[in-house]
Amino acid sequence: MQDTLIKLYQKDLHSDAHDFHIQQSLSSMKIRRKVFSSNLAHLSLVFFWITGMHFHGAYFSNYDIWSRDPKHSLPSAQLIWQIIGQHLLNSDIGNSFQGIHITSGIFQLWRSEGIITQIHLKYGCSASLLGTILSLYASYFHMHISSLTLSFYKKFKCLSYHHLSLFFGLSSISWCGHLIHISLPPNRLLDSGIDATLIPCPQDLLFKDYQEIILPTLSTRPLVNISCYLQSTSFLGSTGQLLNSSTYNVFLAQVTAHHFYLGIVFITSSITALRVTLRIANVLHLNYWDAQLSLNLAIAASLSIAFAHHIYAIPIYPYCASDYPTVLCLFYHHMWVGGFLIIGAAAHASIFIIADNNSFSILNHRDVILGHLLWVSIALGLHSFSLYIHNDTLQAFGRREDIFDDNSIQFKPLLRC
Repeated sequence: MQDTLIKLYQKDLHSDAHDFHIQQSLSSMKIRRKVFSSNLAHLSLVFFWITGMHFHGAYFSNYDIWSRDPKHSLPSAQLIWQIIGQHLLNSDIGNSFQGIHITSGIFQLWRSEGIITQIHLKYGCSASLLGTILSLYASYFHMHISSLTLSFYKKFKCLSYHHLSLFFGLSSISWCGHLIHISLPPNRLLDSGIDATLIPCPQDLLFKDYQEIILPTLSTRPLVNISCYLQSTSFLGSTGQLLNSSTYNVFLAQVTAHHFYLGIVFITSSITALRVTLRIANVLHLNYWDAQLSLNLAIAASLSIAFAHHIYAIPIYPYCASDYPTVLCLFYHHMWVGGFLIIGAAAHASIFIIADNNSFSILNHRDVILGHLLWVSIALGLHSFSLYIHNDTLQAFGRREDIFDDNSIQFKPLLRC
């Protein structure tokens, strides 16, 4: 039993699965097949995660109640059953609904997507489950059944940043079309006070007659003029401000314009940056697995941290700004995710510098650099941690006037300009 666990956790599953250097003895085609198959397997997990969210929202949530009165009811998609007293965790979150208050912001996201009833959540659950099954089958097929040539996997590995820019641009414009034809009409009706149960399905509102009733200026202005989807001729809305007065978020038409023009920028940059990306890849030696993984982790971490700051500064989703715990949880979640991804980017960049590329002179001074960084980390850690210990200890003794705080002992610079 012990040998089996050691083999499972140390040799085959966790260590060697992500160690590219141990797998260099394998053929290049098999390594590429494993990477491609693992990407599809991870994609299936994402689809299954989305399936679970839509499933709980369709069968265990109060989304229909929240969509009618989001100002006086809290979102909930978790209900604790009464077995041995766990139901005490349930609380009254509004309109006589018992459950646990969730702060993931998923209700606000569904509202901005145009999902207004729980029937649409069931549709989304079915579509996500289908994506999970297809991704799992594709992962197994490419790893154990497919006998494709090496050139097939090289095509996916050579997807440079100009390919990704073109893909992101087309995806952004497609999402812009979804917001215009699916999300804007129901949200406009909900903002006007119409009950969600009385609103037709979004696919029924795709007809031009309905679109012109809800958006009167639809047929009189070109599509790229996104201001026609606002409630007045001003691009900042009827009050000349950035936020919607009823949902406390940026107008959905402005989000639509953002995705449209962002798609144009991505498509233009993908055409103009073809030669530039090829030269950068050759200079930075991005043909190594660790270098590619490090760069992708750094980009994902930067985007996550940027989103964490934008989610509280620029409220995008309806009624998200009025739910302070949700804003706080979204900020901390994306900051932590970005921090972990940055650590992974630094780790794989170090592996690339040490193992894959020996031309860097930084290796000759790594002992001195690491020694100084170690002492700097210890000094900063001890000073900050000692400050927390000082405040917690004095607060426990009831001496709040002696702690370091803005209302007691303030930190002031020694030298003032």
